[in-house]
Amino acid sequence: ISEAKRAQELDPLSGFINGRTGMAFMLAGQYDKAIEEYRMALKVNPNYFFLYLNLGITYHAKGMFREAAAELEKSVDLSNGNSLAISFLVVVYVKIGEKDKAEKLIDNLKKRSENEYIPASSFYFYYKFKEDEELALEWLKRACNEHDCFLLWFKDDPTFFPDGSRYKALLKEMRR
Repeated sequence: ISEAKRAQELDPLSGFINGRTGMAFMLAGQYDKAIEEYRMALKVNPNYFFLYLNLGITYHAKGMFREAAAELEKSVDLSNGNSLAISFLVVVYVKIGEKDKAEKLIDNLKKRSENEYIPASSFYFYYKFKEDEELALEWLKRACNEHDCFLLWFKDDPTFFPDGSRYKALLKEMRR
């Protein structure tokens, strides 16, 4: 957090740095402070999708799912359909009972994956929060085989990785 705040002092107009400062607070479990940082950053960079993405993720971490959906929708729109933003929006839609919207987005990601790389973790999130353990595990294995870069973040949020024995075996295989 102190390094992020120092970076802000050096470059207060950087959307990236301001976003990372919010993320530092979020990862420290200081969600209200993270939200405050993202809100300040959006005053300087109101069209930076990354800020809305992380603001939505922070609201999700606080259990504020409707607020999360609103921010993630903005992130998806501003990023022209960033797959990570869509993945988190899908999770939130499942949690607030908007399953038709979630399935439509997942179907769209699957179609896109025929022509572009979509991280397997995007599909893992959907099936995990839909509570389809078999498909979630299948997509998680694929994410491991692909060296999906988003797996690095799983250690920061225990809700990403359940405690089941098959998941623990996969963790061991990943040498986590």
